[in-house]
Amino acid sequence: RGPVPRGRPLENDVTLLILRSAGGDAASIETDLLGLSLIERNAHAAAKAGFTHVLVAGGDTGGPARTCGGIPVEFTASGNVQLDKTEGPLVVLNGNVLADPAWLGKLMAMPVQPGGIAVENEVAAVIVRDGTGAWPVDPMSAKDAGTFFADARTAARHDIEPDRDGRFILTSAGDRAAAEAWLLGKLIKSGDSLLTLLINRRLSMAISRRLVRTGVTPNQVTVVSVLIGLAGAPFFLYAEPHLQMIGALLVLIHSIVDGCDGELARLKFQTSETGMVLDLWGDNVVHVALFACLGVGWYFAGGAVWPLLLAASAVGGTLWSAWLVHDDTVRRTEAGSAPHLSSVTAGDGTRLAKILNGLGNRDFLYGMLALAFFGKAYWLLPLVAVGSPLFAVGLTAQRRRKRTQINA
Repeated sequence: RGPVPRGRPLENDVTLLILRSAGGDAASIETDLLGLSLIERNAHAAAKAGFTHVLVAGGDTGGPARTCGGIPVEFTASGNVQLDKTEGPLVVLNGNVLADPAWLGKLMAMPVQPGGIAVENEVAAVIVRDGTGAWPVDPMSAKDAGTFFADARTAARHDIEPDRDGRFILTSAGDRAAAEAWLLGKLIKSGDSLLTLLINRRLSMAISRRLVRTGVTPNQVTVVSVLIGLAGAPFFLYAEPHLQMIGALLVLIHSIVDGCDGELARLKFQTSETGMVLDLWGDNVVHVALFACLGVGWYFAGGAVWPLLLAASAVGGTLWSAWLVHDDTVRRTEAGSAPHLSSVTAGDGTRLAKILNGLGNRDFLYGMLALAFFGKAYWLLPLVAVGSPLFAVGLTAQRRRKRTQINA
């Protein structure tokens, strides 16, 4: 669906109305935030939240329509807003607010009665027509955000509880750095371990921050990270500490760069099922190569066959786990969830899910780095040979429990 022509009434759309802020010190809707303007970020967030149209109003003139996230974004001048056929709730957002998709979704789903209005100061409002089709506060004649919210607060029947995790308010153009820091902070996953937070995440976000304004795509970053990891695996065929250290550092760099693809995808709103599958299997291909080389290297060093059996167990458990995660995640995507792999299980708060998500981190790479310093990186293999199949068994048990609950 293309952009709606200017002046045409919006028909049965779930609309986000963004009102420009008045005053020279206010942040512009075109303020650049990590490669996308404020209005583009809000439009993409609206698309993810389920809105079908974004209307930007305020000022003396409108502007050309554009499309963000697959939905039309229309610009109109003050007093020229046309909402005659809009049904359902209308979410109104101050133009200086940077919104998170989940927060916009909550606003859209608020249980506001016909003729009702809910407001959060000069941040956001949710309004619904009454039985006669009239708005409790007329958004069509609003001169700017300040005018509308002054009237809305007077007529408000409910208050929207502030959610500082759901939106960031730019009080002036000088808040750009803080807004970007807020965006980057939302990239941190709840399951990140302490080492991941202190090292991997800091480095990956520093890289992502520099890549986000370039034409580099998340999938390109995934491919680069896989190539780095595969380049490191053969170094474990040797017992020399300096060679194992090179391999361990390359695999660790792979792990850091691998975090950038998801960060870029979320910052650029380029998440996709293809990217998710590429990331999942690329990461596990590196692990398979790593465990295989550790086993073969240990075999070369000692001549015994059992390291090869350990490697086979580690590789088999890794592939088994990868398939289970792939199948579960693709099912979620087909069911309507966003294709965003933030944990190894669709965590439901159970102890098993928390344990599995904790075991799915890559802190073992730091242990491997320490062992490589002494030329003993393959000592990690017995732990992986046991832990990898057990991890797959835990994932299988988790899936069966969920299916039992669904069928109950």
